[in-house]
Amino acid sequence: MEEDQKEEQNEQKISLPEMIILTLICGGADLFCIFADLLSATVILAPVAQGLRFLASGFSFICTTLWLIIRRIKGVWALLGNFIGAIPIVGSFFPRTITLWLTISIINRPIKIPGIEKVLQTATKSLTAAK
Repeated sequence: MEEDQKEEQNEQKISLPEMIILTLICGGADLFCIFADLLSATVILAPVAQGLRFLASGFSFICTTLWLIIRRIKGVWALLGNFIGAIPIVGSFFPRTITLWLTISIINRPIKIPGIEKVLQTATKSLTAAK
C-alpha cells in the first residue's frame, strides 16, 4: 500500500511546494485585486488602485507563464484565469486561483478513459489509409 502511494507521488508532475508557492502568488494577486476594486470606489484613489491592480495582475501572469514554460506544461486554463483576472469586476471572484487549481488537478491526475488507445489507433490507421 505504501508503494502505491509512493508511485502516485512520483507520477505527480507538480510538487506540493510548487502548488503552495503558486497558490500564494495567484491568491495574493486575487486578494489584491479585490482590495483594489473596493478602493477604486473612491474617486481620488481609483487611478492609483487600478494601476496597482494592473501591476499585481501582470506579476501573477508573468510568474505563472514562466513557471509553465520552465516545467514544459500546457496550462491553458491557468493562462485563461490570468486573462479573466485582468477584467476589473470579474477579477474579484478568484479566477487565477481557481484556474490554477484546475490546471494542477488536470496535470497531476489525468483522466484515463478505458479503451481510448484502441479507438485512437483505429482512427489513426483509417486517416493514414485515406491519404
